Amino acid sequence: MLDLIEKSIDQKGHVFVSIFILTLFLKHIYAPYALGLIVIYSIFSSVNKNSFKLDKDLWVFSIIPLVFIFNILIFGANIDTYQKFIRILPIILMPFAISLIKLTSRQIHFVLSFYIYSLIIFSIFWIGSVSTYYWQIETREHLLNLNRTILYGQVYIPRFFDFHTPYICLYILVGCLICWYKLKITNRIYYLGIFIFFILLMLYFTGRTALFIGLLLLVYTLLDFLISSRYNLIIVLGMVIVLFTIVVLSVNMFPMLHDKLLNISEKGFGVFHRIDYWKASINLIKEHPIFGYGFKNYQSELLAYFGKKDVTNIHNQYLEYLVPSGLIGLLCYLYFKGKLIIKSINTKNWIFLIFIIMFSLTEITESILSRQRGVMLFSLFSSLFYFSNYRETPPPDVSSIKNRTV
Repeated sequence: MLDLIEKSIDQKGHVFVSIFILTLFLKHIYAPYALGLIVIYSIFSSVNKNSFKLDKDLWVFSIIPLVFIFNILIFGANIDTYQKFIRILPIILMPFAISLIKLTSRQIHFVLSFYIYSLIIFSIFWIGSVSTYYWQIETREHLLNLNRTILYGQVYIPRFFDFHTPYICLYILVGCLICWYKLKITNRIYYLGIFIFFILLMLYFTGRTALFIGLLLLVYTLLDFLISSRYNLIIVLGMVIVLFTIVVLSVNMFPMLHDKLLNISEKGFGVFHRIDYWKASINLIKEHPIFGYGFKNYQSELLAYFGKKDVTNIHNQYLEYLVPSGLIGLLCYLYFKGKLIIKSINTKNWIFLIFIIMFSLTEITESILSRQRGVMLFSLFSSLFYFSNYRETPPPDVSSIKNRTV
């Protein structure tokens, strides 16, 4: 009986990963516990099978933590520094766990599908709950008085999610990528419908960088789908026309979206604030180009430069490494990204390659790996694509999978 339980647990790595995915959409406190559960399971499972062995490529994911440790040894640390260091630990812990679990190709496809449907459910719940609160009050401004919502930019988010809108759009963008991949290997048109639904969600959450990348991916997906699919041109063009019509109507009907588009060229819009931060960062790093200012000191230097207290991050991941850790830290980070790209090309894992490219582009306008939301998402999918027993098409025979795992 005990052997049966152990064997059953050994084959359920994808279940633990799916639990972790659920926690990604909840408050910050839950995801670290789920990650700890995955790490414990991976050690138990590998020891139980007498297969505990560290993967030789784990050193690639240790580059970023090592940059932090090196920086702390030079500049020292305070509470904020240690918090930042703890925040980036999933970048090494998740690969460690996934490399031990060794998910099968079928389990990977299950996890990807689970992410898509979880994203759909939670997105509808986000919008639906805020809409319900809105019906209970007189004006949008009174939403905050209910103590149930948080205002991020111009979008109200349920308080129990506490999600910053650029990260919501990033999560949705990853969902778009998975839809592209699923559409490519299955040729099922409903993945195209889900893709378009995700684009509309990014429009609702007023994403900019993620929406732009998502639209580029959608154009490529449509062209690729038209060339390789059995569906005719009229069906696909009909879906595009419906999407365009919904976008136009949404912009005209919702003042929030209309104002967002009209104000995009005005001074003070988020893009211009970011440019000011980038210029200040470049000016600061000229004085200490090699080692930077240290993770302990760089924010105080930014505050002194701007003379105000609301500068919490640079909104650019590359500058976020350049200013505190200098050229050494930035080159290490670029080397880390380069190793991931080389791995994806050598293994012809195109979804992994596009994932890295998408993340690299979004990091131009957001410090993705400076927040837990970004670190958890990146560590999960980079680990899945890097270490798992992964193939482009799911195995057709379930029994063969069972025989291979016994």
